[in-house]
Amino acid sequence: MKVAFVVPPFFSEGRIFAESDPVANRDDCLRPFIELRHSLAQQGVTLATADELQVGEADAVLCLNMPKAGDAMWQTAARRGIPVHVIALESEYIHTLNADPLLIARCASIFTSRDDVIDGDKFLPARFAHQLSPPLQRPWTGRKFACMVSGNKSSSHPDELYSRRLDIINWYDTHYPELFDLFGTGWEAPAPSSLPMRVARRLPVLRSLLAPKLNVYRGTIGQKLETLAGYRFCFCYENFSSPDGWITEKIFDAMFAGCVPVYWGPDNTPHHIPSTCFIDASKLSEPQVIHERLASLDDSQCNDIVESIDSYLRSEQAAKFSVATFVTTVAEHLRNTLGKQK
Repeated sequence: MKVAFVVPPFFSEGRIFAESDPVANRDDCLRPFIELRHSLAQQGVTLATADELQVGEADAVLCLNMPKAGDAMWQTAARRGIPVHVIALESEYIHTLNADPLLIARCASIFTSRDDVIDGDKFLPARFAHQLSPPLQRPWTGRKFACMVSGNKSSSHPDELYSRRLDIINWYDTHYPELFDLFGTGWEAPAPSSLPMRVARRLPVLRSLLAPKLNVYRGTIGQKLETLAGYRFCFCYENFSSPDGWITEKIFDAMFAGCVPVYWGPDNTPHHIPSTCFIDASKLSEPQVIHERLASLDDSQCNDIVESIDSYLRSEQAAKFSVATFVTTVAEHLRNTLGKQK
């Protein structure tokens, strides 16, 4: 049995399974897909990118995010009568096709983090997956105060949190630049907040002239875990405060590093991660109030939060975010679907 994996061009030619690729597999982010292929192979199912295994030769199609309506894959799959499954890795606020009702109707199943649509039938739970491990244990002495890893992005969606990140960045840049370090991409250019700004990003002179002038910017980083472990607090805001259940790698990066996450995400985050594991920035809102809360925490209180993180990461509650759960959910569903086709 064969499954063609439709992926973005960057991950074609099997690159989505490239364990030793330091760019594509930065921070081992491809582990869920690497393990998924191994699991399917053990059951006699081949998973390969669609440029290597043509849809016309496959028994099913798996897509990383919803393809466009005009993609030839749809016609080929329909003509051959094979199912199409989608891993909706991105929120529809970023990849709008993931919420297109006409495209959803064409799918046999969709794997998603959205709590409000998961029904165990067509919509199946598949969270951002991690190799769960206890937090790094580092002494608080010698750590810097706070950091953030974020790209310079923007959105007009009412639930966007990019502006909330920028509020934090600008507040520290103005008041306590020595206490805050910003890492990430895109800060050497203006945010793509409008058509003129998107054009300016392409022109070297305007790009440099309109880029934010930030004292706190420290460039990009290689290994996030080691970098974050050097800080007491890590601001880890999601891109958006909705939909419910859309919790990405951001808070987990901070938890694995053994620093205290300052998190802003969906309203139902405590349903998935205990509130004792993070500082809920959404309940404090203003940068100065958030800073005062962080500055009030002594070593003992920070230790209590990291101990809660440790207990959580070892628990069954955290298992829903594990690579093992992701692989089991997707692989079993694909094998069951393929079995019904025999």
